[in-house]
Amino acid sequence: MSLETRDCTLSKAQTDAIERGLARIGAEESLVIVTNDLQTSVRDHFSHDARYASYSTSRGGGQVAAKTVTHSSGPAIFIDHELFNLATIDANERLLAHEGGHVVAARKGEEFVSRHHMVGSQEEYDLLASVGIAIEEFRIERELADMGYEEGPMGHIDSMGWMLHTTSVDLLTALLDPEAGADPAVLREKVTSVLADFVKVLGYAAGAVVAKLAGQFPVDRLDKHGVDNWDDYVGDHWAALVNILSDIPGIGTPMTDVEIEGALARSLDWYVQWMGRVGFTLNVGVDGVSFLRSSTDDLWTARLQRAAAENALREVQEDVS
Repeated sequence: MSLETRDCTLSKAQTDAIERGLARIGAEESLVIVTNDLQTSVRDHFSHDARYASYSTSRGGGQVAAKTVTHSSGPAIFIDHELFNLATIDANERLLAHEGGHVVAARKGEEFVSRHHMVGSQEEYDLLASVGIAIEEFRIERELADMGYEEGPMGHIDSMGWMLHTTSVDLLTALLDPEAGADPAVLREKVTSVLADFVKVLGYAAGAVVAKLAGQFPVDRLDKHGVDNWDDYVGDHWAALVNILSDIPGIGTPMTDVEIEGALARSLDWYVQWMGRVGFTLNVGVDGVSFLRSSTDDLWTARLQRAAAENALREVQEDVS
């Protein structure tokens, strides 16, 4: 392991946790950068690559605790020092095991992204990349569950409730954006960005569920708004997703290109159908690609009312706490 700290220090227990996590997943030779400014560190480290010039750590109303970049110049794991300090040593170890899983996938050539040849347009590839990222999260989380780690923070019931709420709010915000209303390409970019973040969380959460042979996410542990959001945005598409992912092994088990692309194709079909459930359709034809809202005003009005009620409740709960 090559460890760098930027404007921060680590305890021996934290350093040992980093080493253990990487060793357990098989990514001992990783470069790890612990920093007080994760966003700037990622941008600076890959300043030669314009894709990272606008990298942001904001995600679904929260902040990124770690970011692994599997770049052609070499993979690097970035850790937010402030959030790392707030976590337990066991959680620190688990975090590095998860991030090391991305390094393992890249080292084995089993990343599910960068497979442009599978589709005919950039718009389709954006969807393919979204499900590819979700599958990689699933493979890592399935492996960690098989190794005996507790569920990760993104798979926790409170995180799912919050993600369902922020997804609904962000979709509503996109639809009400005048720029998106005037330009379908802007609408597509905003909506698919929100959906990509949410499907990544679904893949993450499915890892432990599949490993434990549970099948179902514990929806009954969500509050009423969470259950309503789940039924609206996910519903029976969860069982269909789990059925696809159950055939995909953890990150420690090799997969061939044929297996990877088969899993991607099935997952992309699921994603397009699920996107229709949420209320959007991507049409690909001889005249090009179109992205349309395929849901009714009544549905979005109900979603707006539910989001407003949940927001008011959360504000009350914050005041009480």
